[in-house]
Amino acid sequence: MSKFEYDACGSCYKTTFIIANVGFMICALVLFGLGLWLTLESNILSSLYGSVQEIGPLLAVYSATLIILFIITLIGGILGMVFRNQLVKNLKSDMIQSLKDYDPSNEGESVTIAWDTIQSKYECCGLSLNTNQDPRIIWKRNKKLNSGAADYKLPLSCCPASNYNTNDNTRASQTEPNSCSISKSWTKDCFILEIHCVGSDRVGDMILTQATKLLFVFLLWMSAISVGKGALVKRPHIIIIVADDLGWNDVGFHGSNQIPTPNIDALAYSGKILNNYYVNPICTPSRSALMTGLHPIHTGLQLHTIPAGAPYGLPLNLKILPEYLNELGYESHAIGKWHLGSFRKVYTPTYRGFKSHHGYWQGAGDYFGHTHSRKSEWGYDFYKNMDLDYKSFGNYSTKIFTSSAEEIINTHGSAKKNENKSLFLYLAHQAVHSATGGDPLQAPSEDIKRFQYIEDQGRRIFAADLYNLDKSVGSVISALRKNDMLKDSIIIFTTDNGGPAAGFNENRASNWPLRGVKDTLWEGGVRGAGIFWSPEIALNKKKEMSMDLMSIQDWLPTLYTAAGGKKNALPMMDGFDLWPTLTQGTPSPRNVLLHNIDEERFASAIRIGPWKFVKGTTYHGAWDGWYGPSGRNITDYDILGVYKSESVPCLATASVCLFNITHDPCEKNNLAFEYPSVVELAESALKTYRSTEIPPRNKAVDPRSAPRNWDYVWVNWMDYISPNKTDAKEDSGIVVNTFVHHDFFVQRNILRFIYKDGRLDRGDNQIKMR
Repeated sequence: MSKFEYDACGSCYKTTFIIANVGFMICALVLFGLGLWLTLESNILSSLYGSVQEIGPLLAVYSATLIILFIITLIGGILGMVFRNQLVKNLKSDMIQSLKDYDPSNEGESVTIAWDTIQSKYECCGLSLNTNQDPRIIWKRNKKLNSGAADYKLPLSCCPASNYNTNDNTRASQTEPNSCSISKSWTKDCFILEIHCVGSDRVGDMILTQATKLLFVFLLWMSAISVGKGALVKRPHIIIIVADDLGWNDVGFHGSNQIPTPNIDALAYSGKILNNYYVNPICTPSRSALMTGLHPIHTGLQLHTIPAGAPYGLPLNLKILPEYLNELGYESHAIGKWHLGSFRKVYTPTYRGFKSHHGYWQGAGDYFGHTHSRKSEWGYDFYKNMDLDYKSFGNYSTKIFTSSAEEIINTHGSAKKNENKSLFLYLAHQAVHSATGGDPLQAPSEDIKRFQYIEDQGRRIFAADLYNLDKSVGSVISALRKNDMLKDSIIIFTTDNGGPAAGFNENRASNWPLRGVKDTLWEGGVRGAGIFWSPEIALNKKKEMSMDLMSIQDWLPTLYTAAGGKKNALPMMDGFDLWPTLTQGTPSPRNVLLHNIDEERFASAIRIGPWKFVKGTTYHGAWDGWYGPSGRNITDYDILGVYKSESVPCLATASVCLFNITHDPCEKNNLAFEYPSVVELAESALKTYRSTEIPPRNKAVDPRSAPRNWDYVWVNWMDYISPNKTDAKEDSGIVVNTFVHHDFFVQRNILRFIYKDGRLDRGDNQIKMR
């Protein structure tokens, strides 16, 4: 092999390595930046597109390619190091042999070109056979330059550029002799320079350097994947447990000692009790607020609930909680009550982001027979996804839902290492809502017997339902712990509205000592039993009761942040992100809360700081009293005492009401006449809210939906009656303004009147806001 060929080989190696260097360093920088991003942004599923889309083969191919390249490069480097001396020896031998073929008269010959190029480029001349030998002497062996003369000659390429033109590899002057004088020649050894620049001893080092860089890229790649997976571990499982129609005074953590709720209480005492937490007055509005982060006046679901057979539901143009979480890598499952529309299948849970649903579509039903009755119409209403679940007939719904929850947790727990998905479980219990039909209160007989000490029979059955609900909470927590998921979970416990006390809705809940019942705007109708639990709070020895103002519509932005989502990725909504408030104790950004605007019944209520303004009432004031735990109306024997006290009672049918809820949570002392400026402010706030309200979506029941037309089953009947009608037309004309953060908009207008010291200045009165 000629020296020129070695030089070409070295150039090839160098070019290849330069290209590889550039490629690998770009890859390394990208991966490093991605790894840093993942460290800061835990919502990314993994390190690259393949892991974002969870394409396992793509990750495997890329990783395998890096490994193969590393192995090949490493082997090449090792071989270069092992055979270095042999390569050097062979190279030197070939150079000596090629020197004899140098012909200054044949400039086109490859050996001549190679030697001239090397000597002129590196300013060297010849090569030495021994350590101290003059390298130029070797040219004596070339007979074409030196044919027996005592004084030997050198090629012109051994001299500086004045004697040799290196640009075109030709003699600078054909009239000059074909030799270079020794006195003007270079003295450096070409072999040493070549070995240093492109020789075999450098090849091994270069290859090993490439192997090291490749190993660095591979380790960085694996680190990025590890960070991505680490982000998944940080993304918590989210469990939301909704109790239906549970009253403020039905749980032990609020001081009730009539019905034991040990599991719910344990969750509360090891988590955070939300003592200033509000829901909507009734079911459908609350559930829509939970799922959308919007107040019901901005979804069109502010009036009543969706009756079975009514052709409307939660607008399809609204993305809901499971859809947001799915984008962050969650797997979402729903169990229990839906009640957000089912006249078409696209309104049902598995078409709204949930992977599965086991439960019922309507607002209530029989706990054992799973039928729903509406006046003279009744039909079966129990589904597994879109299939009817007749196997559950005769079984108690709370136990069915608990078993389903355990099954989902166990399945997810056993597969979570492979799935790389976090779990969102929405467990919306039927308990403790009353059943439909002629038997409104139902529970297993053996559990009813546990509460013989409760005199009221209805309250006794209610207690048995609550007992099973409490057991369910314990079973869910146990399943999470057994599958090693509890330490990575957030658990929310909430009711959907206030309790139906004293026989309202044929039930026996208790909101004592709060005023009112379900479907009223009094505290007993809107103040919810709420718990927030996370492992960080559970490990904190100092447990806290949160007095921060919070609404059920705040859960969506709060949980989205907890799951690693970017706040600016959400559209504008009424809910506030309270994650920093719940976990770090920062002040709540919420100061204003609209309870509802019910134009049909001319009732509205709003909370501004500690103040609550109530205008009008529902049911013509029939449920405006205070009701004890067994259904007894406290007003019957206490109203005279209230009138004789210093408090000024409020009869909402006769006047507006203003309460300082911080000091008067039972709403007994009307301050409307004492603070007219606050009344004026509240009226202005309600007017602002009305300007953002969309019309109610309520529609009359369609008689074609009657179960007798569908084998006595409640079905998505509109799909069969009008299958070709596009679903978008059902929502035509319903435009939800997502460009105005409604609560913030109103809050900003209100708080502009507040001084920095927390006082509201409106004329002569200064009213403390906090």
